Amino acid sequence: MSRFEALVRRLLAEAEAARSAAVGRDPALAGLSSAELVAIGLATVDWERAARASGAGEWEPLPRDSLLGATVRRARASAAPSVLLLEPDTEGPLAASLARFGEGLAAVYLRTPAGGRARTRPGRFARAGPLGPARLLPGPAWGPHVVALEPAATIKP
Repeated sequence: MSRFEALVRRLLAEAEAARSAAVGRDPALAGLSSAELVAIGLATVDWERAARASGAGEWEPLPRDSLLGATVRRARASAAPSVLLLEPDTEGPLAASLARFGEGLAAVYLRTPAGGRARTRPGRFARAGPLGPARLLPGPAWGPHVVALEPAATIKP
């Protein structure tokens, strides 16, 4: 097993624990149990070092995550779910995660089924992000953060 495969295996277990914790904190999020795990966000203070240490090879830049306050890169070697490196670029939720826990799992990106929408924190609206429009779900300010991607459009042209 490669270093990257071992990292992904560890992150998958942590992501499922974060999803379960979110559902346990708020029964209104019970629908997340069946949501698709699209990506796992790994917090780092130095993406170049983290990228080398991961053993994943090439990383591609994605649009920034304005919900978490992060610059984002995705491992090209990653199958579903994607592995994202998140480096803080503001004093937002990602910076809080790093201050509290250090480097490691910081975010879980889930796609709710079409027609469904997860409840968000008051005043939180969908914002453009690295994987499309998304909402930050209720949880501790320091994370791990659960991000609900907007359901895919079902209207056909």
